[in-house]
Amino acid sequence: MAHFLAASAPDVLAVDGPPGTGKTTLLLSVIANQWVQAALNRDEPPLIVAASTNNQAVLNILRAFAQVKEPDGVLAGRWLPGLASYGLYMPAQGKQGGQDQRDFPVHAIAGMGRDADYDVKVHESE
Repeated sequence: MAHFLAASAPDVLAVDGPPGTGKTTLLLSVIANQWVQAALNRDEPPLIVAASTNNQAVLNILRAFAQVKEPDGVLAGRWLPGLASYGLYMPAQGKQGGQDQRDFPVHAIAGMGRDADYDVKVHESE
């Protein structure tokens, strides 16, 4: 975390390591830091993309955010109707519908080029 904070707004942050070394915890800390900094600066929160060769890291991040306890109150937590997640999960077409994806909205892109239709919901459960 110290290296991230010391860097001058890196556009890309690569995190690698064996299981159990705190990769997900580090990423959650970086994301939380960026959201808090945006709020303090009265800016829009940054768009953050997490990618993985096997989707496991992305699922770990989404699961960790799903476990965040939200306080009660009008301005607390998710307030947009129909959005049960803090993330958007877009696996490759061959990976859609897996058992490990049941807890998240799964979106896809149908078509190619100008005919592409983003946000085709494949599956969603709350």
